[in-house]
Parts: sequence; structure tokens; C-alpha cells
Amino acid sequence: MAPRIDLIQMRRLVSILYKGLHICSYLSSNKKTKEQLLSSHINDTNRYTKNFPLLEENYRSPEFGDALKHPNIFSTIIDATTDIENLVTDNKWIIPREYPSNNCTNMAPVSNADFTTEHQEYTLAHQFVHAKRKYESGSCYSCSRDRNSSSIKESIIIMDSSLFNETGCSLNMLLEEEAPYFQLKIKNGVNQNRYEVGSIAMNSQMGVIIEPMIKKYIVNKKISKEIIAKFEYSSERNNSVNSSVVLVISEDENNNSLGVLSEIAKRGYLPLIETSSADSVDMKTRFKTLRTFLEIHDLIGSTCNPLNFTEIEQVMNPEINLEININPVIWPLQYIGTRLESIQRLNDEISQDKKQSQVKNILFKVDKDDFETNRFDFSIDPIRFWM
Repeated sequence: MAPRIDLIQMRRLVSILYKGLHICSYLSSNKKTKEQLLSSHINDTNRYTKNFPLLEENYRSPEFGDALKHPNIFSTIIDATTDIENLVTDNKWIIPREYPSNNCTNMAPVSNADFTTEHQEYTLAHQFVHAKRKYESGSCYSCSRDRNSSSIKESIIIMDSSLFNETGCSLNMLLEEEAPYFQLKIKNGVNQNRYEVGSIAMNSQMGVIIEPMIKKYIVNKKISKEIIAKFEYSSERNNSVNSSVVLVISEDENNNSLGVLSEIAKRGYLPLIETSSADSVDMKTRFKTLRTFLEIHDLIGSTCNPLNFTEIEQVMNPEINLEININPVIWPLQYIGTRLESIQRLNDEISQDKKQSQVKNILFKVDKDDFETNRFDFSIDPIRFWM
């Protein structure tokens, strides 16, 4: 039997899956990477080096040609990043982002840059700081949109290509030899308040990690048992498989009560005319496709936010970042894969419900015609800031 869960339980489930993804990513790392991560965590160099641009802002003086106001403060970090030619280090954060060991390919101009990089190399640490500030161009926050050309169709941004340009940077967990992944399939009826969990596909290591977490944090034992029964394991090695949540919004059976107007209702238009009590339509169901889409989009964007895990301690501590409370920061998904007809339906509802601002930064990709109508594949960003 398919478990049916409310929005709070759904948030907890997605949080568990996302945390399990990062735990597996660490466990899949090679021995050298693990040693470097633990060493940098113990001596705290990881945290300081990835945030050094913030220190640099406070200790540079534009009045004196961008010279250091206090040259002896943080001199080790600042000197290392201003003398790139002689730099020898394993710390990815203080070397230029485009160096082969980092391999950042996002060369879009940086928006809202409030510190200069004119007299130094632009490092991966700058990317991290820009991401925390949610820069709309030239940062990890905007990476998917920066690297994939797109066009606006009415209110929605659609990729020009059907092939997504995946990043190959060192922060991408898909580059690991045994890259973890999950695919959660859920379904929601237009008039339903609960989500039906269809399946959870993953590699076997993910299952070992998340099963005890589900038993612990999904407090309803019957539901947790039903969720675990939906695990589907794959032993195939496929680094092109990214983690995603697949949402199918089923048609509203009540639309049939509209008779000849039912086809119009399926397109998102519900007629504002009086009908008999037997044929009346609950006005709360208007624009439900859009509202359900945004509900799941914001849930995934807040729970699957890489800024939730910026240190290895946050990844490995089982008590951290499994809270139910909504994270106010929504991290962009890589893209939403769906049919063109489903995009048109969203556009129809957006135009009536005036929700243009809520979809302005969402990147859509037109996918295969064999997709169900109202199926949306939310592709989760595989970036890791705790590396």
C-alpha cells in the first residue's frame, strides 16, 4: 500500500533523503579527501579559508589603491591568494576557481559584487560568499541558469536545449566514483491535502544510511514502515543520474461535474458562473496545479539547500538540519523537467493568479513526450560546500 503523508512528513522525508545524500557522498570519497576534510575541520582552516573574502573586505582600503589597511592581519591567507604564481596548496578555496583542481566553468559576470577582484585572482571562496549572498549571476546560486541558455515563454524560463549542461566542478558530488542518488516519486490529487509516495529509487548505500533515520524521525511507525517498503535499489554505476523528486498532479475528478466545460477546467480555467449546487466547484481548487507545484518546489528548495551543510560536522551529526521548520532561503533547483503542455497549464494559471514573481527564477526543461501530463521532475543541485 502506498503511504500517504502530509506536508510536514513530506518535508521531513525529503530532509532525510538530502542529508543521506551528503553522508553517502562523504563515505564515497577517497581516503586522501577524507583525511584532508577531517584535518581542515580539526584545525578550522576549512571554515576560515572559504570565508576569507569577508575578511578581505574589512581589511582592504579603496582610498589607497585597494591596499591592505592592516597588512599583518590574516596575512597568511591574503598573501597566499595575492601571490597565485607561487601558490602550492591542497586547499581548493584559496586558489582560482577555474584552476583544473576546481574546474569552475561559470564565467558569467558577477552581479551585485561589492568587493573588487581587480588586483587578485577570483577564487572558489569568492563563489561561496557570492552563493551565500544569493547573487543572481556568476555564482553557485545562479550556476544552472548561467550555464544553460534559455528563453522566456510568457512567465516561465525554458531552456533552449533539451540537454542540461551539467557542471564538472570539484564541488559536484556526481564526480565521485560511487556517486549517490535518490529519486522520490510522489503523487497529489488536485483536491487532496496528502501526498502519495510511489517509490524511492536509490543506490544500496543510500538505503543503509536513511532507513534508520526514517525509523527515528518519521514518528508514525506504520507510515515509516510503508515508506521503507517503497525502497527500490539499483546496483548500476551511473554518474549521469542526479537526485530528483518527481511530482505527478492528478486531474481533479470534480472537474467532470462541469460537463462540457470540463476540458476548459483541465486547462486551468474554471468558469466564474453560477451552477446548480450539485455542480458547484469549490473555489479553493482554482489554480491548484500551480499552488501544488509551488508548494513542492519551495519545500525542496529549502530542505535541499547546500548551505544547510557547509562543514563536515553538519553532515555527519545526525541531529543537525532535520528540523521541520521552513528554511526561509530557497536554493535554486537545477531545472524542472516537464512537458510543454504542463508548462502551458502553469502559464495559464499564473496569468490568472498573478504569481509571476514566484516563478521568475525557476528554470524549466522540456522533456520527453512520453511524460505524463502534469508530471514535474525537480532536479536537485548536487553541489557540496562542506568539501
